[in-house]
Amino acid sequence: MVFEWKDSLSVGVEEIDDQHKELIKRVDDLATSIQKNKGRDRIFHLLNFMEDYTEFHFQSEEKYMERFDYPGTDDHRGEHLRFMDVVARLKGKFKEKGRREDFAMEIQQFLIDWLILHIQNTDSEMGAFLKEKVDE
Repeated sequence: MVFEWKDSLSVGVEEIDDQHKELIKRVDDLATSIQKNKGRDRIFHLLNFMEDYTEFHFQSEEKYMERFDYPGTDDHRGEHLRFMDVVARLKGKFKEKGRREDFAMEIQQFLIDWLILHIQNTDSEMGAFLKEKVDE
């Protein structure tokens, strides 16, 4: 296992934490597939999943932010849009370039780094705000 859930990543909102756990599991699956050279189709399938699931996840977070009038909604949504744009470009490059080890590792590192930083910073701030609202 390359990447796994830690309680320190919890934002305190169960639905969001459950989705983060799924994202982390899939990023780990992608990393493992890259490391074990599982093949281009498997990696491309996981990239497709990441693209679809992150869109679903981001919509979930944004519904919470809108429902409770989170003051950082616009900036947070901007991070989501930038992430989706980068994932789409990476997926396109992977499709075009094929299974190059260095490029596959670049995808893996981007996903892990971005996800950890986003959860620990942006999502944690949002989670602290939402937790108070959801618990009320």
